[in-house]
Amino acid sequence: MSLRMVLLISQRDTGGAQTALNRLRHELLRRGHAVELWFLYDRSGTAPDALAGDILLDRPAPGALGYLRIMAMLAARLRRVRPDCVVSFLPLANVLGQSLALLAGIHSRIASQRNPQHTYDPLLRGLDWVVGSLGVYTAIVVNSASVADACAHYPRAYRQRLRVVYNGAVPDQQRRTDPAAARAALGLPADAFLLGNPGRLHPQKNQAVLVAALAALPCPVHLAIAGDGPLAAPLREQADSLGVTARLHLLGRVPPDVMPTFFRAVDLVCMPSVYEGHSNALLEAMAAGVPVLTSNIASFRETLAQSAGPMLEATDTAGWAAAIAHLQHAPEQRAALAERGRQRVAAFTVEAMADGFLAAVERSPV
Repeated sequence: MSLRMVLLISQRDTGGAQTALNRLRHELLRRGHAVELWFLYDRSGTAPDALAGDILLDRPAPGALGYLRIMAMLAARLRRVRPDCVVSFLPLANVLGQSLALLAGIHSRIASQRNPQHTYDPLLRGLDWVVGSLGVYTAIVVNSASVADACAHYPRAYRQRLRVVYNGAVPDQQRRTDPAAARAALGLPADAFLLGNPGRLHPQKNQAVLVAALAALPCPVHLAIAGDGPLAAPLREQADSLGVTARLHLLGRVPPDVMPTFFRAVDLVCMPSVYEGHSNALLEAMAAGVPVLTSNIASFRETLAQSAGPMLEATDTAGWAAAIAHLQHAPEQRAALAERGRQRVAAFTVEAMADGFLAAVERSPV
């Protein structure tokens, strides 16, 4: 049966939640469902054209009056469209969107949490606790068991609605082909041992530990970061102070269709995140056949399972430097890690992600 579905997310941006929702949309459309993608507001103004949808308020910072306008527009649109289901991503869309969906008489209301709840704004976290426990959400999809575990102290009425649905990876059909051409395309050094970090420049991603590790590593080791964000200037200042400026390459926002080139260019992906929900970037690195070195956090342990190499404390600069130095001179171990990761990522498909969300819709009360 074809469903009319609205996919709703707080902001149009270039983050992992937007990537996952866009992949879900394309798979649902492929299956014949009528799907609309709505953004409450446009946070960055630089999101790729592939992330196309309706923006309710076309500004990066709505302000108090802007949020009132969003509420009015969303309520009117939901009453007019009357979809069979609303699937929302991120706290504001969950709390606001699903409350208005309930008032509009929409029976299937699927909220999705993409990161551990303690990382969210305290006000939105509290509101989510309340509306989720009162049954405003007919199901709550989390993208990893570690995100579900972060709700262990929530009321039973909230927890009983939880469903784990992992993100889906898009297979890279050109794994590890022509790394020299990939480096040339991105302006990266041809003869370096190249570390790669895919992620926004934000404290969550903890790239400062990698910049610090560069100072303890020999000059042939360079670091390329694919992402933008508020920490660009501090990372450059840190590199200047450590004398590694020439070995740090901040590429800015890399479009999704160019990320396979980035992964082909690097020798080792390093991800020292302090928290994650279920990292799309990690899945993409694994699918590209690149060895990965990660922090020892629950989400990464869950994703990598037995395919992981050494997992490090996020802030252990000396440990990161030592592990990178070891893998630099262990090509066979890097190849083994890459192969295990490639095999492991086959468990995370876009098709399985869509199956999980559709199952949550089907189990919603009518």
